[in-house]
Amino acid sequence: MNMKRMTQKEFDEYVVTSLIPEIQEEHGSDLIILLTDAESFKFAKECELCHDYILLDKEYDIPKVMKAIIHNREILSYLEVLTGLDVYELNEVNECECYDDDFSMDEEENYYEEICEDDLLSEDAYDDYDEY
Repeated sequence: MNMKRMTQKEFDEYVVTSLIPEIQEEHGSDLIILLTDAESFKFAKECELCHDYILLDKEYDIPKVMKAIIHNREILSYLEVLTGLDVYELNEVNECECYDDDFSMDEEENYYEEICEDDLLSEDAYDDYDEY
């Protein structure tokens, strides 16, 4: 779907009834919108480890009709009112770097579990509290 050519009404309906529910179903409901420039936006979610933001891959266009009548700061406010989500400019937030090492979440958890298991000495592995 070409969002650049949508009317404001088509854009509003698409974002509210299709786009946001679809993204929330896939990534959870704690999302924000980031204006990447005056012509597009992305969704992001907060990282549970560092509390910075994980940018979701796809970028969405703002219709040309809206850009002609609404300025950048007004687009931010407009999207906030339309979606009910917090909206920021991309340069206002910190991007999460926790997963830049090509680790998946499962690999990372297994990695740390293996390190912890290797650090245990055989006498530490069993502790009889009755001896104290």
